[in-house]
Amino acid sequence: MANLEVDGYLDKFSIDGAYAPRIYFLKPSGEIMADITNTSPGSLSEYKYYYHNGASVVQGMKDALAKVGITATEPPAEPESSLSDDDDQWDLDEPENKEEEKWDI
Repeated sequence: MANLEVDGYLDKFSIDGAYAPRIYFLKPSGEIMADITNTSPGSLSEYKYYYHNGASVVQGMKDALAKVGITATEPPAEPESSLSDDDDQWDLDEPENKEEEKWDI
């Protein structure tokens, strides 16, 4: 992430104008990958580097990785719980020992 208000950097990072926020993907050398743009449905052609949601950012990341020869993999699926919503151990209304606990106040 870069703050473009620093002198000298604004010109380098103003590929298609001066709007914010925008995301550029960089090669390991630091060179901007200008051909990696937001092409997801709903993207605006006049703001090529504006990513409007997380899914569009992830797709840009995958495109950038592919461009440098790295295949992105999906994270493993979350394991399913063996407990169901109607399991007895989730019934919080029934006391464990079946006797009402009395509190003296």
